Amino acid sequence: MSPSEEEFPTRAWAAGQIIYDFETPSFHCYFIIEGSVNIFTPRGLKLNTIGKSEIFGEASLLLGEKRSVIAKSDDAGVKVLEISKNYFHYC
Repeated sequence: MSPSEEEFPTRAWAAGQIIYDFETPSFHCYFIIEGSVNIFTPRGLKLNTIGKSEIFGEASLLLGEKRSVIAKSDDAGVKVLEISKNYFHYC
């Protein structure tokens, strides 16, 4: 059975937009459908690029911590499935 749009809504960000910032609360993680995301330290050092079929934002979500990095959409933007923190309470 595939997930419903209600269960995992899609979100999209244009090129270079901040998806989440350092020290912000964590309520979702994301599964990339199209595009990619760059992960940066608070000082702007690029740590990684995450692409199609990968998940990001899960560590702080599962640990119940604030975000420790900055996530920005790459040059072509990104489209994701948004996975709520509440989903993990049912697993």
